[in-house]
Amino acid sequence: MVVAAACCATVVAAETEASIPPAALAQLASDRFREREAAQRTLLHWGRSRGDEGSEIFYALSTSAGDPEVRERCMEILRELVNGEYAKTFEGFLGINLREMAVQVPGEKFGRSGIAVVAVYHDTPAERGGILPGDIVVAVDGKSWERNQQILPLFQAKIRSFAPGTEVSLRVIRAGKVVEVAVTLGGMVPHDDLDRFAGPWLDLEGVERAAKEAYLRKWLSARKLRK
Repeated sequence: MVVAAACCATVVAAETEASIPPAALAQLASDRFREREAAQRTLLHWGRSRGDEGSEIFYALSTSAGDPEVRERCMEILRELVNGEYAKTFEGFLGINLREMAVQVPGEKFGRSGIAVVAVYHDTPAERGGILPGDIVVAVDGKSWERNQQILPLFQAKIRSFAPGTEVSLRVIRAGKVVEVAVTLGGMVPHDDLDRFAGPWLDLEGVERAAKEAYLRKWLSARKLRK
């Protein structure tokens, strides 16, 4: 089995200038489970450092390696790499149920529109950042909205425009006072994919799994068509 993996490494090296770690590749066919697991982690880290090139290399290995387990493990590595590529397209995500409402901001003469937080989903950026049900968002990073605007789509588009991991400041009215709450946004599949995969009940984890699987199938199909 080690010989088969080593031969596969030679084929890949002939097709690319990449220097895939030969010892780790050989250990994918080890008789010891821990060595196979450790080798897979090493190769995944290496693949991530290579970007698109890494994905192409593990695609080749997943289809040409002589040992079935090596092919399977290379496919698992490829799945992680392609999922990481897809995740770069994710949009900013808070994790709240919200509605638009008229609000009077303390210290301001005229009323305006705000975003009422109806519910905060468990284990989301909003919950971790300290957003509470009943909060009324009146600005994002200092940007507020004019009176009589339909601000719900504006607010949603603004949050989605940020990259996951971005820290945003939400100005909220809480218990009659204006406070600033810093929230580090999570990531959500692109809006078009959300519409495609969300059912009557929004299962965020299910939507993400389905979207990633569809992206991987599309990625694999594109390579098969090139042959």
